[in-house]
Amino acid sequence: QLLAHPPAPGHIAAIQRIDSVGIQIWTLSNGVRVILKPTTFDANDVQVTSYRDGGTSYAPDSMLVPALTALPMVSQSGLGPYDAAALKKRLAGTSVAGGGMIGPFGEGLWGRSAPKDLTTLFQLLYLQFTAPRLDSSVFEQYAATLRDAVAHRAVSPEAAFSDTLDVVLADHSPRVRLLDDAYLRELDRAKSLAFFKQRFADATGFTFVIVGAFMVDSIKPLVERYLGGLPAAGARSTWRDTGLRRPDGIVTRVVRKGKEPKSAVTLVFLGPADRSRRERAVLTALGEVLRRRLWERLRQELGGVYGVSVTTQEEVVPTATSLVTVSFGADPARLAELTHEVFATITHLRRAGPTAAELATYKAEYRRARESDVRSNAFWIEAIALYDQRGWPLADVPTADRLVESITIADLAAAARRYLDLSHYVQVSLLPETPAS
Repeated sequence: QLLAHPPAPGHIAAIQRIDSVGIQIWTLSNGVRVILKPTTFDANDVQVTSYRDGGTSYAPDSMLVPALTALPMVSQSGLGPYDAAALKKRLAGTSVAGGGMIGPFGEGLWGRSAPKDLTTLFQLLYLQFTAPRLDSSVFEQYAATLRDAVAHRAVSPEAAFSDTLDVVLADHSPRVRLLDDAYLRELDRAKSLAFFKQRFADATGFTFVIVGAFMVDSIKPLVERYLGGLPAAGARSTWRDTGLRRPDGIVTRVVRKGKEPKSAVTLVFLGPADRSRRERAVLTALGEVLRRRLWERLRQELGGVYGVSVTTQEEVVPTATSLVTVSFGADPARLAELTHEVFATITHLRRAGPTAAELATYKAEYRRARESDVRSNAFWIEAIALYDQRGWPLADVPTADRLVESITIADLAAAARRYLDLSHYVQVSLLPETPAS
């Protein structure tokens, strides 16, 4: 037991059942929503995640550094009457783990345990909301770690490269804070703890998703007591528009740093985002087709890279934006040549779309991954959280494979023209310092 005096329980005020996928949605008396999905995939695994709009958007620019550093410091400081060492000792012999997230526009906590440790898991979640702490020793150690990081980053080509990319992608917004001396000066233990409490002291608007090896009737008392017992004053939380926007047009930067004969480039293509499930599936497929084609061209045919990364992302807030990111490292003498090949490959994909063989390969790989994914708790908890936050019907989670199977060559050609916009991208290149003349 982590709590000497457990909270008074709430009760279930409303129940919605989605029998086709074995899901129940409870609305508790304090307004907290709980989505439950019992499974039989792993007899020793129960996973919990939670989310709500808000995040660091609630911090004014002057409070941004304390907001950004609140979670890492609080998470290292123990809970309630237990410092970090005492909490670790208290949890010894259990399978309980937990953590959290405070992002630009949302926050949440997560945890997992074996069924035998569920009471401890729920008490841990309750304490994270109601009894966070930020010890002075943790603050000093964290500040010292950041000071060392600042000194290292000052001479790091990779840090200069990533910092430039972050600043340019945010169109030089003050909401992007680089790790430098000014950042260190704004660290504030009291403000960080206050911000954490502001975001979690009132559970109004939170949704919890619970997936794994539990029986609904057995877990009900824990949900009612520890989630239904969370303080919830009814203050609605939503994300706040901080003015951060992506840049328009074409933006290119060259970073010259370091003596080593190595270079890298990152291209981020920016476009509109379609919030539908099908377009998300199409964008993901496009990214995989492009990744494979670039690998074959840059690595297999030209031998110019060890690897090439392609990722796709949709931002729902503050504006609906798609990002397709292409990154690779190369010999500085070949960087311009290989970057040209990336654009040539994209131009061809925009014009003709993928080949039938490329599309068939992607669908076959998707089927193989899907067969194992749907038999895991991780898949279900991520899918439920995504569908719920996007407002998609939870009953449609099992039908995602149909969306993928319906994708055509024409769909991907149109998606390439939409999401790989040659008039709207950011390009940041890293090259060694110019030798002194």
